[in-house]
Amino acid sequence: SNIEKTGDISGKLEHDFQVQDMGAVTWLLRFPKPRELIKRGMYARVQVDDVCNDLFAVMIEAAKCMGISKIDNVKHDGDKKVRILEFSLAALEKASRPMSIGLAAVNNNSGAGDSEALHPAKMTVQFLGQIALPAETTWYNFLGTRIMQASADLEVTSETAGVLGEYSIDMWPGVANNLSPFRIVTAQINKPWPQSVRIRSTIVPVDFGEVTVGTGPVHAVPTGNAKILVDYRHPDAQDFYASEEFIVPLADLSAESGYKVDLNPAASTDIVNIAIRPTYTVSGVGAGTGENLNTAVLIFLPPSPANP
Repeated sequence: SNIEKTGDISGKLEHDFQVQDMGAVTWLLRFPKPRELIKRGMYARVQVDDVCNDLFAVMIEAAKCMGISKIDNVKHDGDKKVRILEFSLAALEKASRPMSIGLAAVNNNSGAGDSEALHPAKMTVQFLGQIALPAETTWYNFLGTRIMQASADLEVTSETAGVLGEYSIDMWPGVANNLSPFRIVTAQINKPWPQSVRIRSTIVPVDFGEVTVGTGPVHAVPTGNAKILVDYRHPDAQDFYASEEFIVPLADLSAESGYKVDLNPAASTDIVNIAIRPTYTVSGVGAGTGENLNTAVLIFLPPSPANP
């Protein structure tokens, strides 16, 4: 499989194999330009049906082996009947040449003798540690008239490998002729609080100039800043028990390093919400609405409690 664009690493890759006893299945993932895709803190999670006893990964640059995972790192989930291997992608992060990852799952069951029977084995690969979403447009209407609009992409990373886990994307439905839908990203945090994430977003706000709404003029002027709201709540509560606000210049938010946000809830099971809002100065009859536009909301779920 060729891994060439963001879309290739943003979902789950799957392959159905057939494996014999004392046999193996292999999967080669090629990265023509690895450092354009792999960011700091990213890692891979490989999962295979537990008909296979062993699972390992090999990092390859040109024809040279750069590293191999340890068999001891493979975890077995007896409930899901799968074996799981997680490994860092740091070798690809700064690679100046094409690289590949070779995956091998081995069925070393010799109990069936020389049986040629084939067993189904599904293998999946996920590239975790980064949330990367393309640009989308959101808007706000005042009394039915468009006064604010912005396009924004989104990238979230962590400087600590293994922190950002699986994530899902939903849409807040919006309010007809008032507020547009926007993305809600729910991400699993795999290590205990506190943690830090870096948010990078290129936000391009629109200035519609002065418009007439009803009998009066309205002019929403972009401030060149965004407000990042960090809210904390307990898992069984609807309301937030604490909030923080940060005013961030759009230039800083769009920089390659992004903007660092510390996540430090009061309890290990608490949930953290982050809303990103480009801000406007609104004059005329729409004054006071300059923070009504969301580009995205992030929800970070705490790590699952350790098994007793």
